[in-house]
Amino acid sequence: MLLAGDGIGPDVRAAFACFLCAAESRDAGGHAMLGYCLENGRGTGKDLAAAVAHYRRATALGHAGAMNFLGHSHEVGVGVRSDKLLARAWYRRSAKSGDFRGAYNYAAMIAAEVASPARCIGSAAHC
Repeated sequence: MLLAGDGIGPDVRAAFACFLCAAESRDAGGHAMLGYCLENGRGTGKDLAAAVAHYRRATALGHAGAMNFLGHSHEVGVGVRSDKLLARAWYRRSAKSGDFRGAYNYAAMIAAEVASPARCIGSAAHC
């Protein structure tokens, strides 16, 4: 609510403080949203390595949305080295845990792999 300003004006610093408090209490959603704020500089400065660390803590606590965030981090190399296979694995785990964004991203990666001209290299039978 504070982050987006739903019903009130947004207060990203107060939102960050609330997420920090929740994360300190080992709340999975607090860690996920703290990571989001750190990745995007919302209510604090950007710190990509810290963002990924909070996503990892949230995933360890079972947060499906954080699994999707971590997949995105690995897909595009935000705070970690880009690794498409690891990204796909995190998207798949997110999807299996019920996150619709993870399901969409997992399907999009598979569709891109299937449509990739690189699959046609070596044998026209696979095209």
